[in-house]
Order: sequence, then C-alpha cells, then structure tokens
Amino acid sequence: TADLALAYSLDIMVQVEVWATFDYYRDNWAVNPFNPVNNINYSLAQSGIFTVTAVPDLHFRFTGWSGDVEAGQKDQNPLSFFLDFNRLITANFIRIIYPPAQARGEKVLNRSLSQEEYISQLTWESHPDNVGITRYKIYLLENGERKFLMQLNEQTFSYQHRRVMKDKIYTYIIVAVNSEEREGDPAVITVQ
Repeated sequence: TADLALAYSLDIMVQVEVWATFDYYRDNWAVNPFNPVNNINYSLAQSGIFTVTAVPDLHFRFTGWSGDVEAGQKDQNPLSFFLDFNRLITANFIRIIYPPAQARGEKVLNRSLSQEEYISQLTWESHPDNVGITRYKIYLLENGERKFLMQLNEQTFSYQHRRVMKDKIYTYIIVAVNSEEREGDPAVITVQ
C-alpha cells in the first residue's frame, strides 16, 4: 500500500491485474460479483454472458441445442451462457410435418337389402408444404388415448370406419408420416 500511495502522490497511474480461473467463475457464478444479478455496475456483455437465439427457416422448428450446453438449458431459446471456455454450440432444427389439409368427416348410413350400418367417412388432402410423406395413419381417440385404426399410402385421402354407433361421437386423428418414420402434427376430426 505504501507503493500505491507513493505512485498516487506522483500522479502515476497503476494498473492492477487480477487473474482468476474459469472454474472459479463458472462454479461460483450464482454469487460471483461479475454476475449482473449481484453487481449492477456490469452489464451482461461486460460480464461475459452471451445470448444466442435460434431462428428457424420457414417450415422448420427449433428442437434444442447440442454441444457445450448445460443439461437444463438444452431447450431454452434464446440461450444465455457464461463464456468461460471455448464452446461449440449447435442449434438443431427439424422439418415441420403439417397436418393433412381440409380434414373432415361425416357419419352416413350404409344400407343393403339385408342389413344396415353406420360409417364414419373421413377425407383429407395432402398439405402443400409437406415433403417426403410416405403414408397417413388414422387413430381413434378414446378416453384421451390413441387407438391405431389404419395406415394408408400417401396417395389415399379417404377412410371409412365401419360399424360405428349411430348416437356416439367419435374423434379421429390423422397424421402424415415421412420417410424417417416421423409422424407430423395431427388433424383432429369429430364425427357426430
């Protein structure tokens, strides 16, 4: 301190460098004085916190971060992190599979000479923004559970669910499936 006092009296500027280890700052970040929560004198940029935002292209959805990201932050967008070492971070995206377009349904009476039955007739169209669709899957939704009914090729846009009850309400889910076996967003149809 005597040296600092002498330097001050001679109007000499003294620069003091403090070296710290990254482990200390990373492991003790919650109480670290450079953390903006603890010290209002430092902004996020000055304290070494960086924020990145993943912005998907049209027809894509952000699915998470990979690489040097803490486990609890993999789904955060935007992502903020302390730059305490060289990090390799990747934003991951997946192509959206849209629900089938114009999905609709109606209950009809099917009669023959000797018998009659009610049928739920479902129809839909392919969504113009979908790519690589290989088939459609039809589910019946009962008590919150999906019950698989049928799988149809990508060129088939109708399905008949036979022997349904006249006064029962049925809820159907139709999904497009791509070549990666991934089901898309559902089209939900209620037939009364």
